[in-house]
Amino acid sequence: MIPRYTRPEMAAIWSPKSKFGIWLEIETLAAEAMEQKGLIPAGVTAAVRERAGFDVDRIDE
Repeated sequence: MIPRYTRPEMAAIWSPKSKFGIWLEIETLAAEAMEQKGLIPAGVTAAVRERAGFDVDRIDE
């Protein structure tokens, strides 16, 4: 997005932090579905929600 034509609210929606946060949530929901189907051990989703995170600066390296 071109910064000078972008409202702060829209920039926040399309920011890398928001994008990676959504990706993390999708992967967590996928793990939850796999856990419910017995494809991964019980408790994995809770551990992912508790421990998972990301650093945009490290991703950009």
